[in-house]
Amino acid sequence: MTGFWLALTIGSAGAVGGLLRFGLDSFFAARQAHDGGLPHWPWATFVVNAVGSTLIGLVFGWYSQREAANAGYEVVGIGLAGGLTTFSSWTVATVKLWMEGRQRAALGNVLANIIVGWGCAVFGIWVTSSLV
Repeated sequence: MTGFWLALTIGSAGAVGGLLRFGLDSFFAARQAHDGGLPHWPWATFVVNAVGSTLIGLVFGWYSQREAANAGYEVVGIGLAGGLTTFSSWTVATVKLWMEGRQRAALGNVLANIIVGWGCAVFGIWVTSSLV
């Protein structure tokens, strides 16, 4: 795939990832708005970061074990997973929790995202690299 078409494909995958993230944000916002719904916590950001970490782990594990072109990794890993996951929203959500006086929730958000994200990436790499 040439540079132009690869860039266009990566950008399109990033747009799909961003739309998926928007959909999950909307879903969790609606659940938190209802009485008896989920407690206020950045659930959507947590879910997209876990899913994205798994996804990028899967494609990294797959392509690192093969003599294949990296276009698949770039499209799925950089485009789709990059558009889906969000470091900036995660940090702002953590700061907002802290400013609301919810320090334990903020620290829990940091630990949960790091531990689960790391675990999901390791799991994805393990799954695909063991398929050799």
